[in-house]
Amino acid sequence: CRAGREAAGPHPAFDALEKAATRWAGTRCELSGSPSDCEHADGDRLQMLRLSCDSGHAEACMRAAPLVPADGGGQGDRDLRDDLLRRAATLRRKACGGGDGSACAKLADMAEVGEGLPRSRASARRHLKHAVDLFWRSCRDGDGAACMGGYDLLGDLVSDPSLEKRLLKRAAEIYEAGCAERSARACFKAGQVHANLASTPPEAVRWFKQACALRHHSGCSSAKETD
Repeated sequence: CRAGREAAGPHPAFDALEKAATRWAGTRCELSGSPSDCEHADGDRLQMLRLSCDSGHAEACMRAAPLVPADGGGQGDRDLRDDLLRRAATLRRKACGGGDGSACAKLADMAEVGEGLPRSRASARRHLKHAVDLFWRSCRDGDGAACMGGYDLLGDLVSDPSLEKRLLKRAAEIYEAGCAERSARACFKAGQVHANLASTPPEAVRWFKQACALRHHSGCSSAKETD
């Protein structure tokens, strides 16, 4: 199970091309001050993201949609935006069905606001519940990030106080074990988990101090703030 992994992002090669195109177009816009040159900045990014979307990367489709002109673009632009969002939903649905909890969670967001698929709170709740289930499976298998990812998804749409505690308890076990192996990041994460567990402040501070001793800057600042 890969619930805690982001499996639907743009391909690194396209991501690099998009960034390069953005930097070049932005520089050209800044130097010339020409409205036409400035308009090309988003156009170049849109072109790169559409190529990545065509290759099956949902996040590229989502990032491309807002770059399509919203005002005065005509029906063709509206159709293009809708198509990009629908394709993102299709790709995320496939990834969600393959066990990607992050894709399920993003599908829930789309259903809640009606982007790329019909607006439906019930559908959003169903996708989110599936995401939480997938994160919990990865959490049980020892993925601390999945534990916290599942915990962060619980709320108004999907509420389960018992599961919240289990996710945090398992995350604490994972990060405490990593801290015992002298991982500064694991010590810091253990402190964050204990802060969420509403433990007594000294318990969270203890882990933050261990992170600080291993030269984790945020661990040092968190220890001071929590103590």
